[in-house]
Order: sequence, then structure tokens, then C-alpha cells
Amino acid sequence: MIQTHEHVTAEECLISVYRQSKISGFARLNFISARLNTDFSTTQNMLKKLSDKGLIKIESYGMVFLTDYGKSHAEALQNKS
Repeated sequence: MIQTHEHVTAEECLISVYRQSKISGFARLNFISARLNTDFSTTQNMLKKLSDKGLIKIESYGMVFLTDYGKSHAEALQNKS
């Protein structure tokens, strides 16, 4: 059985979206889930929370885009580490 993490932080999720967005301009929900080694539903719930905070925008087919606010927040987190 493949083991997945049941808990992922909002920061981890946001940074994952940020890194993928730098490559392709957007991220996909299934990519983020695989990268963070989490269940699809866990990732979806976390992305919903980020969306509710105005950090990302979720569009059809699992496409995830950073808002300007989300990009600046992700960059600050990235520079912090």
C-alpha cells in the first residue's frame, strides 16, 4: 500500500502551486497532490481554503492559478526558507 500524508500545511500547498506556476504558468490539482504525497481530497480541501483566502483561483479541469496576492505571499514564504 502506498502511504500518503494526511496533513499538509497551507504554506506547503501554496509553495507547490508557486513552483509549478513558475514553470508552466499554472498548476494542476493532481500534480500538487502527487508532489505533496497527499490524497486528492486532502489537497482539494487545502486548495479550497487557499482560494477562500484569495491566494489562488481554481478553474475547471483542476487548473490552479495564483492571484497577485498569492504570488507575493508565496514569494515571501520562499524567501523566508
